[in-house]
Amino acid sequence: MTIPIPHRPSGFLLGDAAVQITIDAFIDIQCPHSRKIWPTLLEVANYYKNKSVSLRGT
Repeated sequence: MTIPIPHRPSGFLLGDAAVQITIDAFIDIQCPHSRKIWPTLLEVANYYKNKSVSLRGT
């Protein structure tokens, strides 16, 4: 049995992959610190939604 290798890294990207600034966030949904910062990261992503910043989470 073969398991295919994904063509992209695991995680998510909010915004355009070709932007000049990417905020990398290492999120663990079971970590209380990650849960606490998650709303703030979404606010930042929404604020810069149509600008040259993206948010990448792994």
